[in-house]
Amino acid sequence: MIIFAVNLRWFPIVGGYDPRLAPGFNWPFIASVISHSTLPVIAYTFENTAAWALAMKGSAVSVLGEDYITAARARGLRGRRILTAYVGRNAMLPMITALAISLGTMLGGSTLIENIYSYPGIGRFNADALTRRDVGLMQGVVSVPGHRHHSCELLRRPDLYAP
Repeated sequence: MIIFAVNLRWFPIVGGYDPRLAPGFNWPFIASVISHSTLPVIAYTFENTAAWALAMKGSAVSVLGEDYITAARARGLRGRRILTAYVGRNAMLPMITALAISLGTMLGGSTLIENIYSYPGIGRFNADALTRRDVGLMQGVVSVPGHRHHSCELLRRPDLYAP
């Protein structure tokens, strides 16, 4: 944040868009929204990158111990083929599940990141509702991301909810 926003002045630090622009479907406003949302999106991404890398490593290590990997090696398959066809595909299954869960969580907003960047999102509305003790707004802020989370799970596994 300090490098890109303060030293280089590439991205603005606060807000969802430039307040001097009229909101609308025009290029200056869209460019302003993209410019203002770049740093929060980078923060969202870096927030989970280390956890994703560790989870993928753990999943790949557990798959490497399976019998079908030993059988593939015994058949004489090359290491790259084993990694892409067997380890990669089977290690990705838990990661896809984690992606669906984190996508639902991400759509719910991150209170900390949105407050740091003064970005108008659901997490910031939740913090404001908590400060003002607005129970109705808190119920809405909590239930909408919950519904989004369930929708992401439904998209991930539609067979679970089929009649």
